[in-house]
Amino acid sequence: MTQLQLLTELPLAWPLLAMVAATALAWWLSHRETRDLAGPLNWLLPSLRAGAVALILAMLLEPAVQQRVFLGEPSRLQVWIDGSASMRETDSDDTGRASRYQRTIDLVAGGDIPRLETWAGQGEVEVRRFVGETAELLWRSVPTAALPPVPSTEAWLPAAWGQATSLELPLRQSTTARQVSEETGDVRTPHLLLSDGRHNEGPSPLDQLNDWPSEGSPVWVVGMGSAEPPPRMTIAGATMPGDLFRTDRLQAVIELVDHRPAGEPWLLTVRLDLPQPSPAEPGLAQPAGPLLWSQQVVSDGSGIRECVVSFPLEPVVASLVTRNAPTTDTLAVPLLVEVEPARAIPAAWPGRTLRRLVGVTTRRQRVLLLDGRSRWETRYLRNALERDPRWEVDAFLLKPRQPPEWFAQQADPRAFPATAEDWLTYDLVITGEVEASAEGVAAMRLLREAVERGGTGWVVIDGQRNTWGRAAFAKLREMLPVQRLPAHTVAVGVASGWAAEVTDQAADLGALQLGDASLEANRAAWDRLPELRNLVPVQLLPGGERLVDAVRAAAREPLITTRLYGGGRVVHLASDETWRWRFEVADEVHQRFWNQLARYAMRMPFAVRNDYAALDTGDVMVAAGQPVPVRALLKDSSGHLSDTTLVRVVALREGRPVESLSLAADPALPGLFRGQWTSLAPGTYTVRLEATGFPAEALAFETAVQVVAPPSPEQREITRNDALLRQIAEQTGGHYVPEEQVEEMWERIALESTGRVVETETELWQSGWWLAVAMGLLGSEWWLRKKAGLI
Repeated sequence: MTQLQLLTELPLAWPLLAMVAATALAWWLSHRETRDLAGPLNWLLPSLRAGAVALILAMLLEPAVQQRVFLGEPSRLQVWIDGSASMRETDSDDTGRASRYQRTIDLVAGGDIPRLETWAGQGEVEVRRFVGETAELLWRSVPTAALPPVPSTEAWLPAAWGQATSLELPLRQSTTARQVSEETGDVRTPHLLLSDGRHNEGPSPLDQLNDWPSEGSPVWVVGMGSAEPPPRMTIAGATMPGDLFRTDRLQAVIELVDHRPAGEPWLLTVRLDLPQPSPAEPGLAQPAGPLLWSQQVVSDGSGIRECVVSFPLEPVVASLVTRNAPTTDTLAVPLLVEVEPARAIPAAWPGRTLRRLVGVTTRRQRVLLLDGRSRWETRYLRNALERDPRWEVDAFLLKPRQPPEWFAQQADPRAFPATAEDWLTYDLVITGEVEASAEGVAAMRLLREAVERGGTGWVVIDGQRNTWGRAAFAKLREMLPVQRLPAHTVAVGVASGWAAEVTDQAADLGALQLGDASLEANRAAWDRLPELRNLVPVQLLPGGERLVDAVRAAAREPLITTRLYGGGRVVHLASDETWRWRFEVADEVHQRFWNQLARYAMRMPFAVRNDYAALDTGDVMVAAGQPVPVRALLKDSSGHLSDTTLVRVVALREGRPVESLSLAADPALPGLFRGQWTSLAPGTYTVRLEATGFPAEALAFETAVQVVAPPSPEQREITRNDALLRQIAEQTGGHYVPEEQVEEMWERIALESTGRVVETETELWQSGWWLAVAMGLLGSEWWLRKKAGLI
């Protein structure tokens, strides 16, 4: 490479200023004499003189031409630096010690004469940082080009620490580079790998070395970190349930990393993570909140170990409800898990605390079960719902010429709902074949308003008596997804039964999952169900959706159908014989089916709500990378669903807004707005609702969601993997050393290159042709002046 340089030791500004001033003065003085000349001479003569003056004065800058030539066989050294999270370890409880990554950067780029500069004088050098399946070029030098500056250690720190290490990646990319070198006739491509060897993603790096040549492309390996784990007790993670009711017990598993000497007592605790008042005495530590659970753990140095946590949620919910608005249906219970030494030992390392949010449903969903008579279907359904503590069941029998009869098993009967407000308190209404002439049927007409305006769900269990075909129920029939056909269109009550089969459109619907493993397992579970004997002939209406079909030979008829109506969902069953599914398995299938179907049909639950709005963000705790669904329901001052258009939610972290999301109106449900975040970073957020036309006090509530990064394999094993790193070096003809013996590695790498860079420098300001050009300009000016008659 050839380039022009200025060798002067004078401040550059002074010679440049003198040259510009003298050149301008020479041009002006000459132009005073030539401005009356015609043609180009009036500007050419001053320019020739000014150019000569500029060349003479430019000699003050001492210009020189520098040439860099590489002699011998060039070596292309590729430096690979591990940028994963395990490289953040300090391998010591001394917080002042540098991390593995910082020590790595100091090895190659630190000191008065960085190793990179030394290697750059012997050939081409590339420095890359690899994380998981990605690699980033940090620095590159070419022998025939000027040496780029070596950046500071801070400049090479990653923006975010990778959560996986693939040692196969640099070997694979090095293989590609080596193949290119072989095609060009240059096969010298040594590699330097600096890593702790914690390979935990992708194929084994040793598989990449099966065809690796043992000459010309050695991999020199420096192992970073300690071969022994630091003597710590930390929390690696926690497995907690995501769907709890207030009467449940929290069953969780806490994963500890134990590398302490055997026999030390430690205390593992779970507390409510609530802000506490400032301590009365300075320096006096305050617990995060009330203690919920504790257990002594005796260290044994075994590494990964698990502890089971179990405590009742009812006292926790009772204490938190007093701190939350009464409209909070789902509590985000903040928990702080800590592991502390039971006696005074130095324990200043991080990782001894873990914060988690657990979602707990505080309110039982209310169900109204109505039928015209006590029969198998009604009794089994009532029992199935009453056994689940999440349901509050009011059951009535509506018999001809009699008042509604209390049919629930609890001893304290309630009054039959007689007003619109009473019906709006129910999340779900399940009706069998009620009698049109019964007392209380008139009140059932309020069901339509509860579904349409209040979002109450409605499940209709149709039967052979055709009670729903009566004129009294004409308005309610308009809400159904089907219409009844004449009985002769479908053979009913015959010897051969009807098999239930989930439709393709509903195959992945959670309400219809009877098998847990896969869609195939679920279909097999439906295939094992006993056949139904009676089927009500119906026809699907526009807007309806078939969930389950009844199949017999070539015949296929709707069995379970659904539609959205107003703010609620309506589900129709064309048979009242699901009790047959209890055959030989009792409640194993029947109770699961009805609990799932009831939750599917009931009023959509919201985490928080008031008279004007409701807000929900799905599960309280979600894994990083998973979407966070957001739903909002808005009503006007009269209680009707709002038609506002501008609705958004704001996510706050530590009280500061960090993300906003505009919600779109749901075309099927007026007043309902939906959206989802797809890239919330790990952390704990509070979510608030904003809508045009609604004062802030009407939307003065918020939900909470915690985005949790999956357990990182980078934190489970942090010791240096000497065995793997040594194998990589030996199979490639290289050499392995731990970082404590790195000087031995530098000596070996220095012997690998036979090329060298030769620099030559020609001082132009002392050369004769520089002066000859200046004199040529002056001579040309004199000759042209003479021709113009100025001399």
